[in-house]
Amino acid sequence: MIRSRRILMAATVGVAAIAGAQAPFDLDPSFEAYFQNGGIGSIVPLADGDVLVSGNMTFSNQLQPGGRTMRLNPDGNQDLGFVVSGVGGGKLVPWTDRYYVGVGQGVQRIWPDGITDDSFPILEFDPYIHLLQGGDYHV
Repeated sequence: MIRSRRILMAATVGVAAIAGAQAPFDLDPSFEAYFQNGGIGSIVPLADGDVLVSGNMTFSNQLQPGGRTMRLNPDGNQDLGFVVSGVGGGKLVPWTDRYYVGVGQGVQRIWPDGITDDSFPILEFDPYIHLLQGGDYHV
């Protein structure tokens, strides 16, 4: 009986030590992304602190809204070095050195700088991606 209590106490202390070592969820007050309209549908945090976002959002310096993919700096401001081509709006999936992004009912592939990868087959020309898939794709 005493042995089982000691084992239970040792297990409890071990779990408490592991749980206490985890960082709590904190919001970063320095990250502030202000959009003129719209919202974000998919987020991919990048290794350098930037954030890749896809959705229907518009910054005040853009002329027209629409589904697009943007890169945000660590402070939440738009990274102006990232090409905003209008591709995007749906789910983002990182894969090797490129990103797959849902576009309406299809999928496009973009480079890390935002330029569309023209070597990627579009919509029904690919045997693995069908136009009527509804944006549900797996990499």
